[in-house]
Amino acid sequence: MIGHAIHVDSTKPEFHYNLGMAHAVLRSRDKAIKCFRQAISLRPDYADALINLGTLLLGEGELDEAEACYRKAAKLVPTSAMIQNNLGTVLMTKVSAEEAEPYFRQALKLKSDFAEAHNGLGSALYTRGRFDEALDSFQAALRCNPDYAQACHNLGRVYFEKDRLEDAETYLRKTIDLKPDYAQARLYLARVFTQLNNFEPALEIYEGFLASNPKLDKAWVGKVDVLDRMGRTQDAYGIVRDFAVEGPPPRGMVHLYANMASKEHRQAEVAAEIEDMLAQSGQSDEEERRLRFTLGKLYDELGRFDEAFIHYEAGNRLRPAPFDLAETRGRIDRIIEFFSAERLAELPRADNRSELPVFIVGLPRSGTSLVEQILSCHRDVHAAGELRDIGRLASSFGLTFQKEDDGADSPPGLDRESLTAAASRHLEKLRKQGGNATRLTDKMPYNYRNLGLIALLFPRARVIHCLRDPIDTCLSCYFQNFSTGSFFSFDLGHAGLYYRQYERLVAHWRKVLDRPMLEVRYEEHVAEPERICREMLNFLGLEWDPACLRFHESRRFTNTASREQVRKPIYTSSSGRWQNYERHLEPLKEALSGLDRRG
Repeated sequence: MIGHAIHVDSTKPEFHYNLGMAHAVLRSRDKAIKCFRQAISLRPDYADALINLGTLLLGEGELDEAEACYRKAAKLVPTSAMIQNNLGTVLMTKVSAEEAEPYFRQALKLKSDFAEAHNGLGSALYTRGRFDEALDSFQAALRCNPDYAQACHNLGRVYFEKDRLEDAETYLRKTIDLKPDYAQARLYLARVFTQLNNFEPALEIYEGFLASNPKLDKAWVGKVDVLDRMGRTQDAYGIVRDFAVEGPPPRGMVHLYANMASKEHRQAEVAAEIEDMLAQSGQSDEEERRLRFTLGKLYDELGRFDEAFIHYEAGNRLRPAPFDLAETRGRIDRIIEFFSAERLAELPRADNRSELPVFIVGLPRSGTSLVEQILSCHRDVHAAGELRDIGRLASSFGLTFQKEDDGADSPPGLDRESLTAAASRHLEKLRKQGGNATRLTDKMPYNYRNLGLIALLFPRARVIHCLRDPIDTCLSCYFQNFSTGSFFSFDLGHAGLYYRQYERLVAHWRKVLDRPMLEVRYEEHVAEPERICREMLNFLGLEWDPACLRFHESRRFTNTASREQVRKPIYTSSSGRWQNYERHLEPLKEALSGLDRRG
């Protein structure tokens, strides 16, 4: 019928439009595009044809023409929220998040309950590293449409970036419930499991993908990462070697490929291969970032420090940088104000007198993993890794201090009974995990913020605070491609400013806590390992155990950024490492100026 009408009068744009719609319904995209173009050639201001053509071209990856269609349509129908949203979507697809943001906002001005526009805005904010704002947008999308799988998935991704892994798991599971074939959500869930040390379910996900698609690089990359983190490094190396037979492995495996090269003294050869990979197009920011950090490591080992720094700097520039100094300073202010010496003297304590918990705190890359690995070799110690329980308890008591009203007064639940009950539940979990151990270590570095609450929950717990030269600490963080969190580390100046706030809080704890805190300085530890080891064991009330000095022989896995280092004997080459990069460190030195280098 439509074809006959066009044959009779092919000058009417409506007939070409209607034929295009028919082809679109039948998924004849090429024919539909041809028809819409013909309709527009006959009527350049045909808004519906421009919109539908733009949508088809977006699906075909013809982004420039799709953008042009939507811009023309937006001028014709400026009150259309859908057109504004679609234009934002095109710009996001063109990796122009900054340009896309105002179009999503305009769409929401025109239609405040537009779930897709909330989701689009969240994606633009996420891409720019504005994670808290992105959270608000994705949550708004779900309020508009609780069954919106893509928004649910995106919310899980933001929680992952913010290192709120339990929340990430919740929303990714919900995504899969809503859309069981959502492959990206399953892959992200596997990453969450990996970070939470739930290795078996992560492996199950990756192997499920590989069973149906043996050539899926993302699944192989994830499997290799899990095997390495759980201590099955030789199995991981075997997979990397299988890939390397035909050339460099997938980009996600290059860190292990580089580790193999280091053991075989082939750093220069592998660095050249990775440089070739970097020169190729089509990689994501995450893949390029991994290549950059791996090249930095290789060039550092080769003593080519300027080249190493170029790649570390480029890798960090590819990361969103949501660090907010005012927010960090405000949080530290609130902690110090709440846990004053006077208030600590008045606050209740839990009734338990357990000496089981040992908290190892400090900044990342300050030696916390080394301390944990050494202590784990003692017959009476169980190392539990980086537990998130204290952070959850702080949240339950309203003591995260992330908002201005947190801790303004003593929260109503902060009484002896509540503290005792919370501590008892946590101790029960630790005892189940630690078996017959008399000491159990929790190596969550950021618990340095929670030492006030820890003093209330576990009055007899020990705290080991790890210190390292501030410049070396910050530089090592800058050189580490962290999986989640640690936003301060993306910029040397930010790292120095964050360090000052951390040191300000630690100085406060030294003054107000009523139990001693053993401070272990990295430089002294690597220079005199036996002396420091004896000091730590004495502090914990444990007898000497020479096995602690053979920590590198332990088969225990450690799922941290330092897992490769703690598999080696103690070495001193990381002390004073900053001197190799001194000419690049002016922003860091300026941020740390006047700080006591011994903490």
